[in-house]
Amino acid sequence: MIRNLRNITSVFLGLALCGSSAIAATLGFGLNGSCEVGSCPATSLGFNAIADLPIASTITLANGDTYSLTGTLTSSNDATGSSISLNYIVQVIYLGNGSGGASHADTLTLDLFSAFQSNFGTGNFSEGLTGIFSPTIASTSAAQMCVATICTATVIPPGPFDVSASYSLAPSGGAFNFDNTITAAFGAGSPIGSYILFSVPPPVAPNVVGAISASAFGGFSSFAPGSWIEIYGTNLSTGTRYWGGEDFNGVNAPTALGGTSVTIGGAAAFVEYISPLQIDVQVPSGVGTGGQTLIVTTAAGSSAPFPVTLDAIEPGLLAAPSFKIGGVQYVVAQFADGTYVLPPGALAGVTSSRARPGDTIVIYGIGFGSVSPDMPAGELVSAANTLALPFTISIGGADATVTYDGLAPNYTGLYQFDVVVPNVAASDDVPVSFTLNGLTTTQILSLAVGN
Repeated sequence: MIRNLRNITSVFLGLALCGSSAIAATLGFGLNGSCEVGSCPATSLGFNAIADLPIASTITLANGDTYSLTGTLTSSNDATGSSISLNYIVQVIYLGNGSGGASHADTLTLDLFSAFQSNFGTGNFSEGLTGIFSPTIASTSAAQMCVATICTATVIPPGPFDVSASYSLAPSGGAFNFDNTITAAFGAGSPIGSYILFSVPPPVAPNVVGAISASAFGGFSSFAPGSWIEIYGTNLSTGTRYWGGEDFNGVNAPTALGGTSVTIGGAAAFVEYISPLQIDVQVPSGVGTGGQTLIVTTAAGSSAPFPVTLDAIEPGLLAAPSFKIGGVQYVVAQFADGTYVLPPGALAGVTSSRARPGDTIVIYGIGFGSVSPDMPAGELVSAANTLALPFTISIGGADATVTYDGLAPNYTGLYQFDVVVPNVAASDDVPVSFTLNGLTTTQILSLAVGN
């Protein structure tokens, strides 16, 4: 889904982190001497425990060069501290500078902090680090790992690298404490998008298992050019993040985020959200209908082509799962002041009231096809426009007046419908349906209407 739309509907569209035994506070991630997230140094991980720490940081150096760092640290401990494990995958990407040019000669120091409770004395350890330099990175770039005063050899491009270090370490306060230091050096002249990927164990290429239109808009198995879709799988990215203003090139949305990119029918999609298990993208304009292939690419490689089906239109109105109340799925509708059209108090923390005949409400959708004047996918809409195909909406069996139907200004791929509620009987379960080019929606939706 679209980030701006997430802001509009943040009360009910926020992502939930599924529970596990993860204890994020035990790990830490530092960057150029500053603790970015977690605990630096790390707090001790107890016996029979596992901890995860997601990384999503951006740093701008004094010379204006900006880098993003994404990834995940995972640590585990057994019942006595005799078998401990630290796995991580971190990607450093050059994003550009104030002038949009290539990098200066930059060095970033990453500290990965971990600690493990143990009943043992001095331990013998081995650290192996696998990595990849992007094909575009300057040949004067380099990478190195140091831990417990032992450093690996410095490695330089091109291609992948694999280094290791063995050492002994005594516990302190009943715990083994680690500061894995990684140096990422970008040679002068590295273009935007150049990266170094560090991984223990080696990174795995992405695997796609499914793709649907945005689930809050119907979650259809096929979708249209310009529509928003959700892609599911494994190893789809090294971290979790949404796009930000820094990722846009003027009004144009990014086609890669955190090193993850997607093609559909051979054309680059626009990447709004990435995580290891799900990514959200906008389908590019001009992709042909019928069977196409979807491919996800990361620094670790590309997924096998995944078959998808595109239709010229595949419309759906916003109807978030949290708007299913008492067995009734409400369409997400708002008044001009942002109040939601629901029975008052229907959702905790959400200001809502019933619509009345004559009220104008705003409803959003995706997959409604082309508009006039034409607005390509991936470009923020800057002017009013109109659906190319005829659109009608019915509330309580009565046709409603639509005062605007087109792409929403300042968004991309999001349609806006300004609808005047017709004179229908009051009910908290008034049916809502629509037609596009004569075809009727398959969504079963309702609206709360008062007197």
